[in-house]
Order: sequence, then C-alpha cells, then structure tokens
Amino acid sequence: MATYNFAETVLTERLKEVYGVADIAGANAAGWSSILVRTGVFDPQQGPPSHHPTHVANDVEAAVKWAIDRELARGV
Repeated sequence: MATYNFAETVLTERLKEVYGVADIAGANAAGWSSILVRTGVFDPQQGPPSHHPTHVANDVEAAVKWAIDRELARGV
C-alpha cells in the first residue's frame, strides 16, 4: 500500500482524483477511480470482472479521454 500512498501524494498535486488502470482491486482499495480497459486480459466470455471498476473503456485512448473529461468537468 506504500506505493499507492506515494503515488497519490505525487499525483494529487496535479489532479483532483487519482485513476488506476489494470489493477482494479488495488485502485479500489486505495479509494481511487478504477478503469477497466477491454484490450487487456479482460475476456467478456469469462463473465464479469471479479472487481468492479468505476468505468469500463474499450481501449486506452477512451480510458484517458474519460479521465481527462472528468477532470475538466471538475475544473482542474
């Protein structure tokens, strides 16, 4: 958890919120927004993910756009 705490300290100097991609369980445990990108190990035929992400994106570009749009809406 020390790595997550360090990352949060550094990132919140520039962002209102920290976003976690790939490690959904870790991001959720740290209280961050989590993004599941469907181009990774996600396989919809195996059922829903075991950890529930804040957002599901079709690719990395869509994930980044979602996070940026969210930050801009918050007035960053």
